[in-house]
Amino acid sequence: MEIEVYLALSRGGVDPPEACLAAQEIRRGVQTLIDGSQRELATKSDIARMEQATKSDIARLEQATKSDIARLEQATKMDIARLDVEIGKVRVEMAGMRSDLTRTMAEGQRWTIGSIFGGVGLLIAVVTLLKFVD
Repeated sequence: MEIEVYLALSRGGVDPPEACLAAQEIRRGVQTLIDGSQRELATKSDIARMEQATKSDIARLEQATKSDIARLEQATKMDIARLDVEIGKVRVEMAGMRSDLTRTMAEGQRWTIGSIFGGVGLLIAVVTLLKFVD
C-alpha cells in the first residue's frame, strides 16, 4: 500500500522524499487505526462469554421475578383474608345497629301510639266533663 501511495503522490507532482514521507505517515496512521480497532473488536470467545453471562443474568432475573410474584401473591392473599375478617366484623356491627334501630323505632312507635291513646282518652274525658258542666 505504501508503494501505491508513493507512486500516486510522485505522479501528482510531489517531490520523491516528501512522497516517501507522506506514504510512511499514511501507513502509520492506517496501522494505528487497525491496532485501535483490534482492541475494540470482540472475539468469538468474548461473544460466547457475554452470551453466557447474559443467559445467566436472565435466568437469575427470571427466578427473582418469580420469587417476587410469589411473595406478592402470598401478601395479597393475606390482605384479602384480613379484609374478609374486617368485612365480617362490619357486618356483625351493622346487624347490631340494625337491631338497635329496630328496637328504638318500636319503642318510639309504642310511645307514639300510647300518646295518641292517652290524648284521645283525655279528650274524651274533657268532652264528658264539659257535658256534665253544662
